Amino acid sequence: MNPYAPPQHPAAQPLYSHSAPARFVAVARHEDLVVSKWAPLPDVCMKCGANGPVERRVRLFTYTPGWAFLTLFIGLIVGLIIISTIQVTGGLNVPLCAACDRRWRQADTLKTVALVALIGVALAVSVALGVSMSDTRWIGPILVLASAIVVIPMVILNHVVLRSRTLWTRGVNAWYITLGGTHPAAREAACAYAAYYGGSSTW
Repeated sequence: MNPYAPPQHPAAQPLYSHSAPARFVAVARHEDLVVSKWAPLPDVCMKCGANGPVERRVRLFTYTPGWAFLTLFIGLIVGLIIISTIQVTGGLNVPLCAACDRRWRQADTLKTVALVALIGVALAVSVALGVSMSDTRWIGPILVLASAIVVIPMVILNHVVLRSRTLWTRGVNAWYITLGGTHPAAREAACAYAAYYGGSSTW
């Protein structure tokens, strides 16, 4: 199978969104891939570099500046509101082999279960401490502790477990997504595809 051939299921893959450029771009930048939103990627698994057959999964990649997560220590609800306001999202139909697709789905499930469990623990601890400490001066420290219970384990889980199974964003703007975790062969194929089919593999 030619990995640079057009995607097998073009009808299921929107080539461009409203804010995408008129041409698609795929540029390898060190270990990252800078690619247009909704770029038509070739039939190469983005995670392991295997040539087809691949499954195409719609994935929305969200980028939030690192400093924004510090607002979670002000308060979980306040931090989430700030993060949802400033984050930027871009979409791709990501080609994945069956094994990598399965690993990504498992990572999604683990992330959801861990987040729900940690929020539950944080709420239980907050209520318990709030009841035992009637002094309102403790409200601030309790909220900071509750946020830390959620944020710190999720950061560790993301870096130790989830990143090995998924792609992640190093940046998103109005037109492009900078992806981390792509395989070198996938980056090479995407750039070759962009150059050969009339897009751009350079800025």
